[in-house]
Amino acid sequence: MAPPKVTIGIPLYRSNRFLDCIAGNIESIDYPNLEIILSDRHLHDDALERVAARFPGDPRLRLLATRDGRGWIDNYNLLLRSATGAYFMWMGHDDELSPGYVGELVAHLEASPETLVAYGDVEVTDESGAPLGWQPDARLLLGEGEAWSVRAALRQLVFRPSFTPPFKGIFRVEPVRGAGLYLREPLDGVWADVYWIFALGLLGRPGHVPSARLRKRVYRTSASAAWGGIRLRDVASGHAILLSYIRDFASGPRVAAEAAAVVSAWSLARAVAATPLGWPLRGRGVARRLIARALSTPVSGIP
Repeated sequence: MAPPKVTIGIPLYRSNRFLDCIAGNIESIDYPNLEIILSDRHLHDDALERVAARFPGDPRLRLLATRDGRGWIDNYNLLLRSATGAYFMWMGHDDELSPGYVGELVAHLEASPETLVAYGDVEVTDESGAPLGWQPDARLLLGEGEAWSVRAALRQLVFRPSFTPPFKGIFRVEPVRGAGLYLREPLDGVWADVYWIFALGLLGRPGHVPSARLRKRVYRTSASAAWGGIRLRDVASGHAILLSYIRDFASGPRVAAEAAAVVSAWSLARAVAATPLGWPLRGRGVARRLIARALSTPVSGIP
């Protein structure tokens, strides 16, 4: 029996400088049932044409080209809507996958029907490939024997927000598209991936596969680096997005009320820290400890 089809969506934007990285990933992925969709909605360079020229007649490739100028969130959603596979992942034009990355994550999903998204470890580097001083923690914040729940999803949001390795994972298309779970756009797109992963956690459980590794580049002109420090207007916009996800995807009114209360407390703490008057509270962890207790999380388990 043929393995399930996987769609990989690659959003392009001024991607000529990463052409070798894109081509290297396409060449190295040995998964046998694959669809690769590349989408460029600005066409500021000829990266799309150059990828097609390097893989002439490759049946795995689909190319989407338009000059509508829509931003990265719309481009990511377009790729998800266009996928024909049972599983899907987004791959940045400057990401690098370890050998067997796709196959390992699919194997985890096939063996764990309760898992909605499988993801590996992520190494964050600068544009040259040198590791940065900080690295994301990909572990799940679950107690021993604890089942996945909205509280677990809230922990991932509150205590793993600086970067979301699950966003680089592979997820089941049918439950996500069937629920209408697409990226929603906060102000300037700040933390849209973090908020979407939280919403995905309301639908189902993530699964961590440490042996699958991905390298993510962060540099001065990358979208996430341009966000800078958190601002009050970013907090307000993100809070509205989170509440909309809770309203649409929480499993019931009681769960929604609990999630909204925790998100509101977290947003208030972020708002205070974003003001000049909030500087004495930064790093003290008071709000984080209170939220940890509310979520029944051992404080010792919170960094």
